[in-house]
Amino acid sequence: APKDEEPDEKLVEPPSASQSKDEPGTSEPPATSKHEPPEKPTAKVQSQRKGLPNLLAELGLKVTSKGVLLPESRKTLLRRRRENREHALANGQAPQVLCLSAAAKRKARNRAERKPAGVQLDDVESELFYGAHQGSVASCTNAVSKGVDVNVRTKADLDG
Repeated sequence: APKDEEPDEKLVEPPSASQSKDEPGTSEPPATSKHEPPEKPTAKVQSQRKGLPNLLAELGLKVTSKGVLLPESRKTLLRRRRENREHALANGQAPQVLCLSAAAKRKARNRAERKPAGVQLDDVESELFYGAHQGSVASCTNAVSKGVDVNVRTKADLDG
């Protein structure tokens, strides 16, 4: 008889989830080790999450179930700007006008200095320039026969 009891003990299985839930006393929670809390990520996974650099966190982004959450949405940005503008106007402050800095003024002056003064064309040079752009061979021949400088187009292009 003792031989028959041993196989019966081996066949006994722990209660499974397929058993009826109507029997409250028969189901036992699944066995877990003392080091791991149930239904939480393990300590190893948590340390990997904290230990490795997260590019999204560095950029101020956050991943949610609906997608990536930006630090400030465009709607919020526009609302904040509008409120600041209304607040400034309510206080009687005039909106700030953009003023050129000293460096910007210097840059504009340098640009003006680099650009050479335009070349004024006389009648014959103007005729050659016009003929060249219109494709009129007769106008070009007439201007060249009068002794015009053939670099008129280059000079005129410098005029702007």
